[in-house]
Amino acid sequence: MTADAYDRDRDAALSSSDRAASGRSSTVAIIGTLLARVIVPLWVLAGAGFKLAERNPNLLPPPVRDTAFWIANAIGVADRGIFIEQTLRFLIATEFLLVAIMFFVPRLARLAAIFTLTMFVLVLTGVILSGAAACGCFGASGPPPKVVLAIDAAMLLGVLIFPARAFAVPRGGASALLAAIGAALGAALAYGIPNRPLPPQPAWEEQHDDWTSGGTGGVARSGGASSSAAPAAGPPPWPAPPALVSTYAPNFATWIGTPLRSHDLALIASRPLPKLDSGGWVVVYYRGDCEHCHDLIETNLAGAIAERTLLIRVPENDPALDHPLPNEPFQRAVLPDGPFYVFQTPVMLAVAEGTVRALVTDPADAPGIEAALAIVGEAQRAAAASAEAAPVTDAAAAAAAPTDAPRGAAERDTAPPAARPAPSAWPPPPALVSTYAPDFRRLLGKPLRELDLALQISRPLPRTIEEEPWLVVFYRGDCEHCHELIEVFIAPDHAARTILVRVPENDPARDLPLPDAPFRMHRLPDGPFYVLQTPVLLGVRDGIVRGLATDPDDADAVFAAIEAALAPSADGG
Repeated sequence: MTADAYDRDRDAALSSSDRAASGRSSTVAIIGTLLARVIVPLWVLAGAGFKLAERNPNLLPPPVRDTAFWIANAIGVADRGIFIEQTLRFLIATEFLLVAIMFFVPRLARLAAIFTLTMFVLVLTGVILSGAAACGCFGASGPPPKVVLAIDAAMLLGVLIFPARAFAVPRGGASALLAAIGAALGAALAYGIPNRPLPPQPAWEEQHDDWTSGGTGGVARSGGASSSAAPAAGPPPWPAPPALVSTYAPNFATWIGTPLRSHDLALIASRPLPKLDSGGWVVVYYRGDCEHCHDLIETNLAGAIAERTLLIRVPENDPALDHPLPNEPFQRAVLPDGPFYVFQTPVMLAVAEGTVRALVTDPADAPGIEAALAIVGEAQRAAAASAEAAPVTDAAAAAAAPTDAPRGAAERDTAPPAARPAPSAWPPPPALVSTYAPDFRRLLGKPLRELDLALQISRPLPRTIEEEPWLVVFYRGDCEHCHELIEVFIAPDHAARTILVRVPENDPARDLPLPDAPFRMHRLPDGPFYVLQTPVLLGVRDGIVRGLATDPDDADAVFAAIEAALAPSADGG
C-alpha cells in the first residue's frame, strides 16, 4: 500500500469515528434537552396544577409547613392561617416561574431543572424520615412519597448525566420575554384564583346552660337543695361562633394562660357545649383516622376523667376510616366542614375554670399527660369544694325546692316565663339492686325520673332533661341492632339531642364503632344484671316519656318515638 493510500484510509477511518462520536453526542444532547426542557417542566407543572386546584395548605410537605410556621412565629404573624395560605400560593407561583425558565430559557433550563429536582429530593427525604404517609406533591390523592422520590431522583440523575445543548430556541430577547410572560401568567393564576367557597355556617343549637358541673351551679347538696346561684353569679354565656375563615392554623402553645373562649377554633365547635368555664376539663382535638389520637384517648382518658373530657373531631377524613372510640361518657363535638385545619393532632388541653393551663401533643409524653390531668383534677376538686361551701339563698332554695308532678307541655309553655316553676333537681341515684328488668311500656306518659334505671345513668346529665326534648337510647356496645338504630335514624341529625346510655355487659374490645357525632355519652354502673333487650329508644319531652321504640326494623315506630319528643308542639313550643 502506498503512502497516499494509507493516508486516505486513515482519514476515512478518522472521519467515520468522528461521525460516530458526533452522533452519540447529538443523542445525548437530545435526551438532555427533552429532560430539562420538556419532561421535568411538565412534571413540575402537573404538580403545581394539582396543588392549585385543591388550594389546601395541608398539602404542603411537613418540613415546608414547619419551616413556614417557624418563620411566622419568628416575625410575629398574627394570623397563621392566612400566612400558610399565602405560603402555598407563593410556592405554586415559584414552580410556575421555574417551569417558564425551563421552557423558554435554554441557557438556564438545565440549571433550573437541577435546582428544582434537588429541592424536591431533599424535601421528600425529610417527608419520608418524618414518617408522613403523603407529601401533597400531586394533591391529596397523589402517589406515596417514596414513589415521587424515586421519580424525582431518576430525573435528577438523568439531567446531571445528559447535558442539554440542542434546540436552543427561542433565542435572545424572545427567550426572556416568553419566560417573563409565562411567569406572570403563573403568578396571576397562583394568586388570582380565590379560596374555595365555604359552606353555610352550621346552624349549631343555641348554647344552653344545661350541664351540671363541679363548678358554679347545678351541684346537688345535702338535704336535697341546690347550690345554684343567680344567673349573674355564674360565668357569662359562651360566645356565639364567629364567621368561618378558609384556614385555621392555630399556635396552641400561645393558648396557655388564656381563656379557651378567646380562641376562634374553640368557638366554632358544634353546640351545645358543656360548661367549660366551670371546674376542670380536658379538651382534645383529634382526627378520626389518627392512630396517635386514639392512643392518647384510649390509654389516658377512659374511666372517671371521661365525663370531664370534651372530644372535638377535626372533620378531614372519610368517617368510614375512623377508628372506634371507647364507649365512655365523653362529651363530644365536631368542627365545621369546609375550612382547612392545618395542625397536627392530637392536641390535648387542660382547662381550669375556663383557662387553658397545659398543652400535650405527644401521646408518649406520660409526664406531660399526668401533669395536665392533675391540673384538671385539682380544678375540679376546688370547684366542688367551692360549690359545697357556697351559701344557699332563699331564692335559690325556693327555685330548687321539689315541685308537684311536671306540668304538661301546653300548660307550661303558655304560662308567663315568671310563672313557670323551675324543675327540681334530678334525683340522686338510689342504692343499686342486683337485677334491673324494667317494663318500658308502662313508662309511657310518665316522668322519666320514675324509672330507677334512668336515675342510675352516669352524671352529669343535661339540666334541661325535664324542660326540653331529648332522645334517650339504652344500648350495648356489641349490639348490631343498637348501632343500626343509632346510625340510620339518629346520626347525625338528632345527635345533639340524644343521650346514649351504654349497658356495660360486654367486653369493650368487641364494641362496634359509633358514628362520630355530638351525642351525650353516658353509661349504667357495672355490677347489676340488666335484663332488657336493647336497643331501647325513649322520646322524652318535658321530662315525660312520650315515645318508645325497640326495633330498628320498625321504621314507623322509631320515627313516631323521635317525633313524639322532637316534633314542635301545637303552639310552636
